[in-house]
Amino acid sequence: MNNVNSMNPATNKSDYILSRLPRHWTTFVQDAMEELRHVKNIIYEGQVVKGIRNGLGQLVYPNGDVYKGTFKNGERSGTGLCKFGKTGAIYKGEWRDDKPIGNGILYSLPNEIIEARFDGYKVTDGQVKILMSNGEFYEGNFKNDMRNSTGIHYYANGDFYEGEWQNDRRVGRGRIFRLDGSKMSGFFTEDKAEGYVEYEDKHGNLFQSENEDAKHGSKPGKV
Repeated sequence: MNNVNSMNPATNKSDYILSRLPRHWTTFVQDAMEELRHVKNIIYEGQVVKGIRNGLGQLVYPNGDVYKGTFKNGERSGTGLCKFGKTGAIYKGEWRDDKPIGNGILYSLPNEIIEARFDGYKVTDGQVKILMSNGEFYEGNFKNDMRNSTGIHYYANGDFYEGEWQNDRRVGRGRIFRLDGSKMSGFFTEDKAEGYVEYEDKHGNLFQSENEDAKHGSKPGKV
């Protein structure tokens, strides 16, 4: 197992990104490892009904999975915490039929964390929160394992985009808020602003343009 601090998804992120994260994420890995610290037995420890695992229990599986939570008919079901032996990933949330099914949080290497609804080991369509391994954070709609519909993406440099998405690209109406306090709004195509663009600098001065500079957030001609 790697050092817990090095596995913490929030350890090396900027204060800007940290301020956007759900508070319980910042210690998720440490808390999970502490909770699993005493789960060491390959023999099941917990509640049993008619000789079958049912109720609260804990177990180290032959494949290295370490699980603490509820069981039903011998399988992980209900709510539980698991560190997967093969990948080092950590999942905390709802289970059914021995798989993560329902709402949960998944931490995976290298330093990515997702809070969403799961179906097996796949994120289902709907609302998600994702801290990416590159230090960026997204909160919004997800479909087919990609950002779709509407959402907010926080970039590591302090900027963030709020608007429409299509297959992981900024497509549709959107706004970019820059760290220096300036703003840009317009219609995006393939990740770039197209056509009429409005720009507001940090002093509140308004500009508008349809030129190439506006696509990249440069200051166009003042209105």
